[in-house]
Amino acid sequence: MRYLGCVLGISAILLIMAGCSVSKVYQERQFLAMDTLISVELSGTEENVQQIQTIIDELENKVSTTNQNSELYQINHRMANTVVLSDTVAQLLHDELEISETTNGALNPALYPISLAWGFTTENKRVPSEQELAALLPKTNWRQIQLSGNQLTLMEGMELDFGATAKGFASDLCATYLREQGVKSALLDFGGNVYTIGDNKEGEMWKIGIRDPWDETAQNFAGVLESTNEAVITSGSYERYFEQDGVRYHHIMDGTTGMPAQSGLVSVTIVCESGVKADGLSTALFVMGLEEGSKYWRQYGGFEAIFITENGEQYYTEGLIQRYEPSLEKKAEVIYQ
Repeated sequence: MRYLGCVLGISAILLIMAGCSVSKVYQERQFLAMDTLISVELSGTEENVQQIQTIIDELENKVSTTNQNSELYQINHRMANTVVLSDTVAQLLHDELEISETTNGALNPALYPISLAWGFTTENKRVPSEQELAALLPKTNWRQIQLSGNQLTLMEGMELDFGATAKGFASDLCATYLREQGVKSALLDFGGNVYTIGDNKEGEMWKIGIRDPWDETAQNFAGVLESTNEAVITSGSYERYFEQDGVRYHHIMDGTTGMPAQSGLVSVTIVCESGVKADGLSTALFVMGLEEGSKYWRQYGGFEAIFITENGEQYYTEGLIQRYEPSLEKKAEVIYQ
């Protein structure tokens, strides 16, 4: 979700309809934060836009794994196993652990040592040995994370990473602020994590294009979704990957093996009111795969999903029937309760 009127992003693409019937002053801005290009469009003031950037910067300064001054960096390099968290980081970890519990660890905030070994956090990408992964996996048991209010206790050697939820959490913080300010129309694009408020400037629902995973130009869509007042977040194996000896390795890790998840999926899009929930579930259901992900939706509900398989088939939940139009040539099937 990058270029206004053309392409915006990594995992989803916003289609902005140009028109003349604009009754409100729209503010638009793009800036770099959280390792991505963030785009903001809203009916409001310049101050609203500036505050959005401040909210994002403040969160990034708390949850960066590489900034030595960040709260998360200090947690991962702690001198004692028990630390006191800020309210913001405690809430983010609480939200992520709730998803970890219901997905049986398919979302795992303790996988930072694994991601680091693969080089996805340092860009020194490589395939770690089986012995290296075997030594690291015992340090990634998310059930050993003990959070009581703002007090966090971690086992020795455990390190956290909020990469699977931080952008979604940021979108929630920004959406809450905008609603408090009376903003009725906004689109927040966090590098593929979209949050919509109200309708667009033409008074219509926002149209979000779900990226075709096989289109490296990011110009074509797997489908188009009409959206308002919700998060639309995609996790895909095409977003970050490298190839070695003819094999492609992507960044979405299976916590049971320490290897990139092999679930038969290439992308999962989650649609729901909560950005942090959509962000976390897009990763978790990717790891779980189509069958288990569908069972999870049937059991817990509260969100909709679009699954795209390795052979190009699409499966989407019945709550999207009236507002999602798949466009890939291959099979598209509705998942019913």
